Amino acid sequence: MTLPDNFTKRYLARFIGVLWASGLILLSLWNPSFINNLRLKAYDVLLRERAASEAIEKSIIIVDIDDRSLAELGQWPWPRSLWAEIISCIGQNAPLAIGLDIVFAEPDRSSPQQMATALSDFNLSSTCKEQLLKLPDHDQILAETLENFPVVLGFPFIFSPSDIVDTPVFRRSNRFALIGTDDPTDWLFQADSAAFNLNKLEVAAIGSGFFNVLPDADGIIRRVPLALQCGETIFPSLVLEMLRIGERVPLNRLYSTSNGLEGISCGGYEIPTDANGQINVHYSGPEKSFTYISAVDIMTGKVKGQIFADSYVLIGTSAPGLVDIVTTPTSAMLPGVEVHAHTLNTILTGSWLREPDWAKGAEFCYLLLISITLILLVPAIGALRGGVVFIVSAFGICWFSYWLFSKHGYYLDAVYPLLCSSLLFSLMSFMSYLMEERIRQQTRKTFSKYVSPALVEELLKTPGKINLRGEERVLTALFSDIRDFSRISESLSPEAVCSSLNQYLTIMTNIIMGNRGTVDKFIGDAVFAFWNAPLYDSEHARNGLNAALAMRDGLIKLNQSWQDRNMPLFKAGIGIHTGPVRIGNIGSENRLSYTAIGDNVNLTSRLEGVTKQYGIPIIVSAATWEMVDKEEFVFCKLDRIRVVGRQEPVTIFELVDRKNRVTSERMTSITAYEEALESYFAGEFATAEKKFTKLPKGISNRLQNVFIDRCQNHLSNPDAPTWNGVNILEGK
Repeated sequence: MTLPDNFTKRYLARFIGVLWASGLILLSLWNPSFINNLRLKAYDVLLRERAASEAIEKSIIIVDIDDRSLAELGQWPWPRSLWAEIISCIGQNAPLAIGLDIVFAEPDRSSPQQMATALSDFNLSSTCKEQLLKLPDHDQILAETLENFPVVLGFPFIFSPSDIVDTPVFRRSNRFALIGTDDPTDWLFQADSAAFNLNKLEVAAIGSGFFNVLPDADGIIRRVPLALQCGETIFPSLVLEMLRIGERVPLNRLYSTSNGLEGISCGGYEIPTDANGQINVHYSGPEKSFTYISAVDIMTGKVKGQIFADSYVLIGTSAPGLVDIVTTPTSAMLPGVEVHAHTLNTILTGSWLREPDWAKGAEFCYLLLISITLILLVPAIGALRGGVVFIVSAFGICWFSYWLFSKHGYYLDAVYPLLCSSLLFSLMSFMSYLMEERIRQQTRKTFSKYVSPALVEELLKTPGKINLRGEERVLTALFSDIRDFSRISESLSPEAVCSSLNQYLTIMTNIIMGNRGTVDKFIGDAVFAFWNAPLYDSEHARNGLNAALAMRDGLIKLNQSWQDRNMPLFKAGIGIHTGPVRIGNIGSENRLSYTAIGDNVNLTSRLEGVTKQYGIPIIVSAATWEMVDKEEFVFCKLDRIRVVGRQEPVTIFELVDRKNRVTSERMTSITAYEEALESYFAGEFATAEKKFTKLPKGISNRLQNVFIDRCQNHLSNPDAPTWNGVNILEGK
């Protein structure tokens, strides 16, 4: 099986990446709840970061019905006469508007008239009853107080069928002027009914507005509506009505288009809203960010009334027992009245938080750009460097979203682009891993037959260094062949031949692999191996020579074991050469083999054949000899030859052994031989013959006889003056 090329691998991964990215982009249009919740949490984080930098409008004051007020002024609900006193104390100091985050939907049960009716079942005397009925009505006292000050009553809308009957006699006129050609009522939230204040109070007050806040799906209040519709009427919120009274304008202007509401204009304030008429509340801090004044401190005179001048005053409760506590992005338990304060502060300071019209387009561009980047880069540069690109991109998205929100109040969602890019990067990395793992398995399967397991693992760590399609590289090649193997085979049974050959080849293969070599193929009893491929090996020549010596020693040990069993002994010749070859997958479309070809491979094979002529076990070319340390190996210069099919002569050497294993006697014989060889190369055949004849022990008898015969032949047949010392070989 052949390995897939990089183009095929990348094309497949990118194709799957495109399908995955397309699905994620379509998912963004659906915006399922779990993704929307993540968006909301990210919005909360940005809001909390910005909250500390925003100023609080000093003209917003909260009069708090806290636990201390309840303890000192009496249990809840308070008499309307007490409310009249509180409002009077505030109103006498000319506030812009007073908003009540409280509803007076039923008559005051503490009024004398209500008490007279309630006590009628207890045989109350007529005189006592008349005296009670003559006392001032608490609701009337409150109504008369409301007529004198800019008080805005609050009331809740009901968003489900209810038993509450909405039957007030008084109806305020519509407080909105509709601007635009499209009807905004299709976009406003619709209420089923309302729990309005008592009719006499509604008539007396200058305005009223709903105080409903609509939490998101997770129960957190991020937006509040400024306008709602109930029946045929559009109602303002408590905050918007307070602003209208404070600005002293008769109407709010409601702007709408075919895509919903765009905003509301109130006096000098242009308020941007979403399509449903909601405003994003810019919470400017945690609980008690505004000026809080306890109601009891107003009644006891501890607070100077001038503080209310030109202020917007909100009256509400922070007492936990009155159950007006909500959750916001900046506080888990915030008094409901403070939500209105933050809403009013958002309008007065103009600190708008908006999702711009182009936000969806920018989000789509984010998704598209990041998807294209990851799809193109990860298969090409890998998961690690692709991860760096992903992290940089993610950081850029987060920083831009933060900068846009903190500096300009525009919320550009970074959650979904980050989520999609994370999923896409994970997929692309997984695909890259699968592809690499497939290549690793194929690499292991392919090269485990050629190289050692340790080298295979090294290959798997650096698969990019493998070029299976072919390249030119300098290798050290080795050919080894058993001499007279045909004759040996004739003396053994086929089973014995196979057993002996397998045992021999196993030992030779292990030695080659153990020295970082690659076993290319077996040609009968011959072995072809090379170094410096598929992985680079800076010491390929040295490792090749170490392998050759180990093969020679291994054969000696093998023959010793065979000799004890009376088996035929093997003799082998080894040729080694270093030079550029073509390396890679070579063969047919259906069957390929990782191998090396070229003239230098042929030369290596010829050198192995030359070992027979000289009686030398290991012959090395000058190219290999030049690449190794002469202090580690001992060589004996043999000859200059020209093999069949090659014009350039080659100087060849015998690889004697490692230097620490060569005796001084052997070194003496090598020196004597090389001196005789120099005389031979110089054409001094008579002198060379004498030197070859007198060689000490340690030189192959065949090698000695070869040169004695050559000298005698040259002496009897003088050569032409062009003698160059090159021996031309006629056979392979």
